Amino acid sequence: MSKPVTMTVVLLLFIIAAAHVARLAMNVEILVGGHQIPMSASIAGAIIAALLAVLVWREARH
Repeated sequence: MSKPVTMTVVLLLFIIAAAHVARLAMNVEILVGGHQIPMSASIAGAIIAALLAVLVWREARH
């Protein structure tokens, strides 16, 4: 059985990945200090967050 904290981390990582995908789907601009954050940052963020979620979930299963 996995620990509750581990599953919470997996859930949060999937939510982060989904937020990045939603930004891409809705073409939302993000400005930080007057600088626009490129869409490629959300592509990388979605892939990294989803990959980490899967890896943590798989590790928790063993």
